Amino acid sequence: MILYGNHTCTKCNSFNEWAYLVPQKLSNGNLVATTLPKDKIFPRKSRRLSETEYEMSYRCPKCDELNKFTYVSDTYL
Repeated sequence: MILYGNHTCTKCNSFNEWAYLVPQKLSNGNLVATTLPKDKIFPRKSRRLSETEYEMSYRCPKCDELNKFTYVSDTYL
């Protein structure tokens, strides 16, 4: 499963579209191959803040600023 979103850089105000690939679990049995979009930024999940909130981070491709944002999800990432 791929999650999509966007974020504006805190330093240069550039608009960045991102995609996060939710890791698959081997215990589920069926693994699905997914093609990642080439025109997106791929943030990393930094930490879990609560049951539904996650801190994500990425480096802006324009100014190299480390950006952090909170993502709210109904499912466990």
